[in-house]
Amino acid sequence: MSPSQGDADNDFTGGAGAVVQAAQMSGGVHVRVTEVPLPPPRRLPPATKGFIDRELHIRQLDSLLDESDLRTSDGKLPVVTISTASGSAGLGKTALAVH
Repeated sequence: MSPSQGDADNDFTGGAGAVVQAAQMSGGVHVRVTEVPLPPPRRLPPATKGFIDRELHIRQLDSLLDESDLRTSDGKLPVVTISTASGSAGLGKTALAVH
C-alpha cells in the first residue's frame, strides 16, 4: 500500500528529538521531552595522571616549537607548525597530545 492508502511513511530525518506518529490521537495525550541530548564532544580529554615513558617523544615534539630552529633566514617565525602522532589504538597518542 502507498502512504496515501492509509499506511504511514516511516522515514524521518532531522533533529526534532521526540517524534509521535499516529493516525489518530484523542483524549488527554501529552508528549514531553525531558531529556536534552548532549552535544558531541569537541575537546580533548583531561590529562592522564602519571604520564611516563614518553620523554623522547616529548623532546621531539618540544623541538618542533623551539623558536631558534623555527626562524627563517630573515628572522621571522612561520605561521603554523603541524605534527602528527600515528600508531595502533591504545598506544597513548591522545594522552601524548594532551600532555
